[in-house]
Amino acid sequence: MWVVYSRTYQPSSHGIKVCYYLAELLQQSGREARVFVCDRETEDVEKLVPARYRPFIWEGSVEADDIVVYPETVAGNPFEAQRVVRYLLNRPYYYAGQKIDYGLTDYIVAHTKRVDATTPNLVLLYDESKVLRPCYDKESLACVYYGKTNTLDLPPRVAEFLQQFDSVVTITRQWPASRNELFDLLRRAAVVVSLDPLSHLAFEATLLGTPCWIVHDMYNTRNVPGEVPPHGFFYFATGFEGAKARVKGAYPAYLKTLAGQPALVARFADDVERHFRVLSELQRRADGTDQLAVVRQILRQRNLARAELEWLRFQSCGGKSLQSIAVEDLLVINSYRWLRKKAVDLLGALGVKQKAKRLLRGTIFRLTRPQDL
Repeated sequence: MWVVYSRTYQPSSHGIKVCYYLAELLQQSGREARVFVCDRETEDVEKLVPARYRPFIWEGSVEADDIVVYPETVAGNPFEAQRVVRYLLNRPYYYAGQKIDYGLTDYIVAHTKRVDATTPNLVLLYDESKVLRPCYDKESLACVYYGKTNTLDLPPRVAEFLQQFDSVVTITRQWPASRNELFDLLRRAAVVVSLDPLSHLAFEATLLGTPCWIVHDMYNTRNVPGEVPPHGFFYFATGFEGAKARVKGAYPAYLKTLAGQPALVARFADDVERHFRVLSELQRRADGTDQLAVVRQILRQRNLARAELEWLRFQSCGGKSLQSIAVEDLLVINSYRWLRKKAVDLLGALGVKQKAKRLLRGTIFRLTRPQDL
């Protein structure tokens, strides 16, 4: 059984909605999947969770062969599960302010390359295609969104840019009150200015035909190619006119991505199950003791490096320049290259150097079939 660990459903949180959607897609792929609602004692689950997801709500204890999926907001392993998937919907520290205590055999996957380019990626977009209809006939209206930022100060260049519009409104997580009202506002607006560097609201705006200015591109969105191209994003005031032309590609790309998600989740589940199957096979095989020790040593090095690098990258974004953030991203990539080389050397010492690269498959997060060992 697969168990997805999440908070109570919140229409305004794309990350939480994706957790429920992941369980649904896993079920569609032929697996038994459930959602454990961690705050059910303080929230009205029956009222807040949509009817389509209520059959997935579950509580209990997990078995040894169950797979538990934790979002990056969960630091530990509350279920003490033996098979854990860490789904990084955002970079660790950025939302919860705490590091992740990775287990030695955790399978790590990021929502996009912009969250982490060194891991496998699982891009899930919540299907709201029936209400996200674009409009290109705009009012002289600008929307400002602060999101998860800790400041309400507008940079001077943003204040100057906003002077060209007749009306400027601020969007918060509480206003507009409903999703339909929010979409209506975004559909009418000529531009959205987002001080939040990684918010799904910015993406939703482009689906409604509205360009979005990402003021502080701390995730290096403009240089890191994403699985879904950021049609309609711009990063300087001078890019507004070009973004108005590009934004028309956002909705067609969204529909294409939605169509491929069931197959994507099925492949993701296959990879995860293969990962744990390989480790179990090594554990059972009498001649696999040395190789299992090597794999565990590699995973341990990976996890220690991850925790340190995630903290460094988080610290680098605390008021430092975008150039320093790019340096930190390069540090992460180079560090993982070093780990991959070390893993190849370790496996080579065991006489399996020819299979080492296949074993690692480009990263040290993916293990291949047991017979490849």
